[in-house]
Amino acid sequence: MNPKISVIIPCFNVEKHLKNIFEDLSMQTFTDAEFIFINDGGSETIDNITADFARMDSRVVSVRQRNEGVSSARNHGIELAKGEWIVFVDPDDRLENYYLESLILSVENTSINIGIGGFKQIFVRKGSMVDYTIKQHCGPMSLSEALAVAPPPTSAME
Repeated sequence: MNPKISVIIPCFNVEKHLKNIFEDLSMQTFTDAEFIFINDGGSETIDNITADFARMDSRVVSVRQRNEGVSSARNHGIELAKGEWIVFVDPDDRLENYYLESLILSVENTSINIGIGGFKQIFVRKGSMVDYTIKQHCGPMSLSEALAVAPPPTSAME
């Protein structure tokens, strides 16, 4: 049986973030998902780390491609995805344990094609963290609404 959600994680020179995102994904309360790590021409260390993840968790798929950029890596992930829903996550993102569950509960039994989750942008400066909540919307919205409110991608910055 195919998973409900395919999570696509493009990877390029992000070794230091992989353990955290894997832990966040593996601790999700919604478990009917696959996690597709696409190494976009990065180091063999990424291959080794994600292969270890695949040995620890059967939901992990580890794939390598030549360096073609993050959009190409995401598209490759879409081609491999078996899930009914696609979720994009960057390796330096941090996820609440209920992230996938809240997304799927928001979009199930609706006629929408896209769901957007809430997020926080975190800045780290000289060892101290300043946390800004940017958008708290989580749930169905039309494509025009999504495009109107979607800010640039965010992640933990050092």
